[in-house]
Amino acid sequence: MSGSDVLLETDMNGRVLFSTGAPESLIGYPAEPIMGRLLTEIMVPDDIDMVREVLDRVAITGRVTGLIVNVARADGNHYPFSLPGVSIVEMKGAPHFTMARLKGLSAKITLEPGIVDARVFMNLANDLIDAGTMRAIRTS
Repeated sequence: MSGSDVLLETDMNGRVLFSTGAPESLIGYPAEPIMGRLLTEIMVPDDIDMVREVLDRVAITGRVTGLIVNVARADGNHYPFSLPGVSIVEMKGAPHFTMARLKGLSAKITLEPGIVDARVFMNLANDLIDAGTMRAIRTS
C-alpha cells in the first residue's frame, strides 16, 4: 500500500470497522477517530446520497469499481479519491465491505482531467452494470 492509499473496512451500514494506510495525511483523521464512523460522515455533502446508493447496490452486486468520491477532510478541504474495489466478505458470520483502497487522486486528476465526476457516475450507474460490476466511464 502506497502513501496515497487508505484501506477501510465497513459493515453493511457503511460504519468503519478497520482503517490502515495513511488516513491522517490524506483525510486528516487518524485511524482511531475514523473507527465507528459512517463512511458517509467523511464524504462531502454532494456525494453522500451517491455513496449510500453505491453501498445499497454493492449489497446486491457484491462489487463496484472505478468510483470517484470526494472526502471531506478534517480541516474542511475536499480530497478526491478513487474507490477501485468494494466487495462483500464474511467476517465472524457477518457480511461487511472491504474497500480495497481509497487512492488519493490529486495528481492523477491533474494528469487525467477526463475522469468522470462522481455525480455523473451515479447518473449513468444503471447503464454501467455489467455482470454485477459497475464501471466508471472515462471521457476521451
